[in-house]
Amino acid sequence: MATQTIVLIGFMGVGKTSIGTFLARKTKVNFCDTDRMITKSQAATPQEIFQTHGEVYFRQVESKVLAQALTQHGIISTGGGIVELKYNLQLLRQSKATIVYLYGDLSHLMPRLLPNHKRPLIEHNSSRDLFELWQRRDKIYRSIADLIIDTTGKRNNVIAAEIKLGAALWQRHELSQKEIAISSQILSLERKIANLNHQKQILNQNLINHRYIDVINRGFKRGSR
Repeated sequence: MATQTIVLIGFMGVGKTSIGTFLARKTKVNFCDTDRMITKSQAATPQEIFQTHGEVYFRQVESKVLAQALTQHGIISTGGGIVELKYNLQLLRQSKATIVYLYGDLSHLMPRLLPNHKRPLIEHNSSRDLFELWQRRDKIYRSIADLIIDTTGKRNNVIAAEIKLGAALWQRHELSQKEIAISSQILSLERKIANLNHQKQILNQNLINHRYIDVINRGFKRGSR
């Protein structure tokens, strides 16, 4: 993958940090996480900043960190609320980065979110509030994204491969977003087929081994007569 900046956006719990880390490692590019950058610059976690200074202050710090991150090449993982400020949307639109929305259905995200009280918005909102927040942010993510990758039921390696394919094609402007989405689906199916073929080979080998064992056992039985 050519050197470029890829920004991962999406709802909390979708796996932006883990997927971004995996993709950066595989493509040998820099990785930065805006929440980690905030923690380092403020000597406090996002949760602590929310509790001490409130969300408005946190969003201001987040904007400064985003502007700094966008000056770098590599993979950038952002907080779920990065799209809450119009200024941040302007930063993203004006950048040369490829914006990738990692979509996750809320029904699949909830099991990860509910036990996690370290997230400020989880601690102070009901499940209904989270659903309304997810709906509202989903529209914003889609409006800003160059690529939309459905993460549901996929491993990090498959998601990373789809991001690499989509980003490369998007940068060259060879395909429309719809065509890229279809290409990503094809790639995902090819991965599944490859996994199935691998499982088939293992089963065939097990069957062959089982037959050898039967032959050996029959030989022992004949020899003992």
